Amino acid sequence: PTPSSARSSAARGAPAGASPGPSTRASQAGAGAGPGRPLEIGTNMAANSGDGAPTTSAADPHAEALDALIRAEGFPESTRFAYAYGSGAYAQAGYADATTPAERPMLDLLLCVDDPLEWHRQNMTARRSDYSAVASLGAERVAKLQAGSAGVWYNTLVPMSGSEQEGRLMKYGVVSWDKLQEDLRTWRWLYLAGRLHKPVRASSGAAAAEVAAAHHANLLGAARTSLLLLPEDFSRYDFYMTIAGLSYAGDFRMQFGENPDKVRNIVEPNLAHFEDLYAPVLKDLEPFCAWGARPAELAAAG
Repeated sequence: PTPSSARSSAARGAPAGASPGPSTRASQAGAGAGPGRPLEIGTNMAANSGDGAPTTSAADPHAEALDALIRAEGFPESTRFAYAYGSGAYAQAGYADATTPAERPMLDLLLCVDDPLEWHRQNMTARRSDYSAVASLGAERVAKLQAGSAGVWYNTLVPMSGSEQEGRLMKYGVVSWDKLQEDLRTWRWLYLAGRLHKPVRASSGAAAAEVAAAHHANLLGAARTSLLLLPEDFSRYDFYMTIAGLSYAGDFRMQFGENPDKVRNIVEPNLAHFEDLYAPVLKDLEPFCAWGARPAELAAAG
């Protein structure tokens, strides 16, 4: 069946200074998912609540898997919330299927805390080897450097210690609760916000509900901005490619050393996850946009 074309008015309210642009008409491409399978850290399916934020109920096995991983790694108990993202959490084209933890891509984690200084003090006591030489100057210096950048500190190439992940590497970032929400809502740095434009896995708990509104605002901003950047006619595939590419625009790594097909490799194996993640956002845009049927709906009708 041929999906109906869709018509969109100007996308309003995009953060980071975006202004309303010309009207946009969206058509349905029906692009299917590309190759690859999830590189599991426990389970690995997109799960979202009605407001666009990751599902975080106690019964959610995906959140529970991440909760268990955070506990197994022995991070400070003051870790309030966590995301897992990137090729270690969701499949990307170009990675071979892994049969052992050591063969899996490095896992990217983002840990949200209330007090970065106190968190680093506790973490350096238990995990000093995770830090670079600058940590020899103390937790105060690390926290000051973190506050002076995009609000996040990363430790990378860290061997995982949980029994189910032994031999695998991880990279974990530490961000304050306030800095995370600021970037999600205002795109002040478009650093963590850009990473969270893509499907991610989230931990559970009361903090998950608190961050839901900011997470939804970030996705809504990505959708509105992408509508302004796209031509008059575009497909859902084009839409998600534009969203996924926002955080890489102007990134010099895309010219030197990074896979030039990185955005495509993120989107193609995960179209269904993008659809699930942005479904509530597209619903919010219904007063301004009319969308064609999703690929799964077309397949069922055909």
